[in-house]
Amino acid sequence: IGGRENLNMAEGQLHYNNNMAHTIAKRYSIADQNMYLKDPQMRDNPQYVKTAKAYFQEINNATDRKYGFLKQLIAFNYIMFSPSLAFVELTQQGTNLLPAMIMQGMGLGEGLAKASKANWDVVQAYLARKKAGTSYNIYAPKPNEMLVDGQSEMTRVMKTAREKGLIGPGVGWNQEFWELGHDVTSMNQRNYFGGNGKLLDRTGLIGKPLYQMYKLGTDIHGIAIAQNTEVAFKVAYDHFRSQGQIESQAFHSAEGVLIEAMHGGGRASKPLWFLGIGPGSPGASVGSVMYSLQMYVYNTVAQMGNYLSQAIKNTCKNPTEITAAHKAAATMLTASL
Repeated sequence: IGGRENLNMAEGQLHYNNNMAHTIAKRYSIADQNMYLKDPQMRDNPQYVKTAKAYFQEINNATDRKYGFLKQLIAFNYIMFSPSLAFVELTQQGTNLLPAMIMQGMGLGEGLAKASKANWDVVQAYLARKKAGTSYNIYAPKPNEMLVDGQSEMTRVMKTAREKGLIGPGVGWNQEFWELGHDVTSMNQRNYFGGNGKLLDRTGLIGKPLYQMYKLGTDIHGIAIAQNTEVAFKVAYDHFRSQGQIESQAFHSAEGVLIEAMHGGGRASKPLWFLGIGPGSPGASVGSVMYSLQMYVYNTVAQMGNYLSQAIKNTCKNPTEITAAHKAAATMLTASL
């Protein structure tokens, strides 16, 4: 009988700490949820209580355990093989930010104009940052604006938002693509504790195409996220300032809009329909796959497929009609893709 030479104590300790932290967080969440359900306004609305319980149940004990391999393929494709999908991320400005600003009283035309200007301003602020060699974007002051510590109000606001983790990541892929020192350390630690023990140097990573594809995909996607979040925050902040809110109030209001429009927040922030709650929902597993696709086109096509399937099932009875309807539906969905 051998000894403990094959026992990976470091990995075991990591799993133990992870499970313990998960248990503590879950207990806290359940206690918080129970307090929410006991609120008098909730108890006076049984339908709200029913929906809330279904939502909490899905958060605490997720049922979307199917299609695990498909989800891995989606993530693998999205992160590594489709850096161009980062541009699709920018469509969130139209699908998420504009509706959120309309809810705040901004008109559609005004929202489009403000978002367009904000995109240009963010790019100019980034170029000013690179020229000055700072770690934050530098916005030009407004006419007759008084500077504080040599910085415009928008520069200070965005700097605070970045420090709080509300906007970003803001690193350019050109720089990250070749600065490999931090990745060498991280990968060597993983190989030593949980892998084959092989140690790499900078040249070892440079020569690995899979690593380069991963870096390119994640960093370009990171740029899109940075642009999205900063544009959203700027549009919202300017809007609330124009309504007469002071700097701290506008910051708080803009933070709320940003979190609502741009921060997914994992399973807890998914729309209820994707969690299997509500009429017409395909269930938590299918909803999870649809949500993971990250592309509104794919989600729409999947929803169209569900509608077509239900329509054919409910209206076509003759086998010939069913066959023809399926062919037409397949042609339409293929054309959409």
